[in-house]
Amino acid sequence: YEEFSLFELVSALTQKLSSRLERKNLQIQSEFSQNFKSGILSLDRQLTESIIFALLKNAVEASDDGGKILLSGSFDESHCKLTISNSGKVIAAELLVQVFERFR
Repeated sequence: YEEFSLFELVSALTQKLSSRLERKNLQIQSEFSQNFKSGILSLDRQLTESIIFALLKNAVEASDDGGKILLSGSFDESHCKLTISNSGKVIAAELLVQVFERFR
């Protein structure tokens, strides 16, 4: 495991998607608590990065042109929460169980 800032990772991954965001004229709105911005996690950074990048990419792809993506996060002594939502299409209820399954 590696210690890192989830806020900095999310910021870097959002920047990595900047050309896609611009192409679709998408706005990013963020609502991160101060604790989230300064919090440090000890996780498998590479796996965490892959998961968050996939979620961000899906949010971009599912958003309508001119839409918004909302990023929010909170952090306390025992929990860290990151929420990624968009103004585009939602995942059908029957497919939600497959969201975190490995690719088939």
